[in-house]
Amino acid sequence: DKSIEEQLSKGIRFFDLRVAHKPNDLSDDLYFTHVVYTHLTVLKTLECVAYWLNSHPKEVVILACSHFEGMDDERHELFISCLKKLFGSKLCPRKESVLSLRSLWASGYQVILSYDSQLVARHPQLWPAIPYWWANKKTAQEVINYLDWNKDLGRP
Repeated sequence: DKSIEEQLSKGIRFFDLRVAHKPNDLSDDLYFTHVVYTHLTVLKTLECVAYWLNSHPKEVVILACSHFEGMDDERHELFISCLKKLFGSKLCPRKESVLSLRSLWASGYQVILSYDSQLVARHPQLWPAIPYWWANKKTAQEVINYLDWNKDLGRP
């Protein structure tokens, strides 16, 4: 229930952004979705992230864009173009071999943008999907068992 700025100010640096285009929406607006659509558009929200980063030059965020309900290649390309324009030189290209805060700061990079689509190959500013563990269990013990099991498998 916190705004993106409040989340950033409280230390959140990884955002799971499930992006969608609403069915029957004639606009190019995209929304976040997690069962329901948000009222704020994706670009308005990410503008707030870019603004926040401008006043916090030593901060780095990881934006993991995925799901992309209702999006065709044309909508993807338009969205990617907007992301590149919005974050510009703050985007860390995937060719970076060493990712440390020191190297990111030295290069002025503040955004690692993961994009879960085959289109990522066309855009060196985008990183492929970042794997993460989603337990989706009913009890705390089931979550712990799931995470322990994944940990025993080793790093992805």
